[in-house]
Formats: sequence, C-alpha cells, structure tokens
Amino acid sequence: MSATTTPAEEVVARLSAVYGDPKTPDPAMFVDEYIKALTGFDGRVLHRAADRVIKSSMFWPRPAELIAEIDDVSWDTGQKPEFQKMQRDSRNVVHRS
Repeated sequence: MSATTTPAEEVVARLSAVYGDPKTPDPAMFVDEYIKALTGFDGRVLHRAADRVIKSSMFWPRPAELIAEIDDVSWDTGQKPEFQKMQRDSRNVVHRS
C-alpha cells in the first residue's frame, strides 16, 4: 500500500481483493461509507480484525461486524474498545464556529 493510504483504506482494499466488488447499487458510496466507519481505529488492530474476518466470513462483512471484531482484538491486545472509540471519535469531530 502507498504511504498516503490510511489503514481503513488498506483494509477495504484487502476486503475487496478477497470478496470482489460489493454487491450494491452504488459501490463507490459503499466503499466511502465503509472507510468512514473504520477511520480512526489503530491500524494494527484494524488489520488483525480484518485477518479474523477474512478467515471466518464468506461474504463482505457489514462495517458493524468488523467493528465488533476490532473490539475483540482490542481486548485481546490489552486496549479497551472505549479507548479505540475515543481515538476515532476525536478524529471525526466537526468544529463549528
């Protein structure tokens, strides 16, 4: 993956390589929303969760399924999922003036 690729983009590219194009009327929006849902999680945790999902799922997992796996990996690595979520949420805060 290129240096400018985010962990969320890398994982979506991996899932696409394994499962093919998403079966949806708007694949571009699907990918955008998927990346948005995964943005902010620790890259190592995100990739480990993707490894687990790829081994257990026959179809594109829903973002919530992958996030549940991220929570499990977080616990397994000693990070609390709430901490993961706080990191993700703090990166997605919209500041309004």
